[in-house]
Amino acid sequence: MRCSLRYNNSNKLLYYRVLIIGFTKTGKSRIVRSICNKFKTSYITTNAIYIKKIISHHIKNKPDNWNSYEETIKLITLIKVIDMTNIVIIDNIALWLANIMVLKMNCYNEVDKLLMALKKRRNWIIITHELNEYISIDLLNTRFIRLLKSTNQQLSTIAKQVYVNLTGYTLKLK
Repeated sequence: MRCSLRYNNSNKLLYYRVLIIGFTKTGKSRIVRSICNKFKTSYITTNAIYIKKIISHHIKNKPDNWNSYEETIKLITLIKVIDMTNIVIIDNIALWLANIMVLKMNCYNEVDKLLMALKKRRNWIIITHELNEYISIDLLNTRFIRLLKSTNQQLSTIAKQVYVNLTGYTLKLK
């Protein structure tokens, strides 16, 4: 995947805001690692709250110069305290949404807070899933899929670049 990176006169990365959408196991995280391996990066993985003591294979395979975090709920607080010069990678926004939905938090309010926090940052990459509501079998799944689609749409409006990843191939949408 080729993403266009922009630099200023002092060779600092300018406004690198990317949304990568794809199905499970399509290589989204691998692509992000290849893009950001030279940059100061804070990698946040959002495991499901019911998974204990499991370190994502994504964290194990990250470059050595990355800071890694695992945050299931307080994602917005973490984003706010990370060094503004770092690229923030959030892998995966869908899991974070599932976590806040399970805790019966006000999901749309949390998404609004996330969008506000991201707008204050220059450089971020968000990995998310694409799901199909036609395979849903119950109301909770349908509500989650609609929340995820709405969140993905809102993230795509503030992203400078949007990619979709299918079966290892990446297509630029924006």
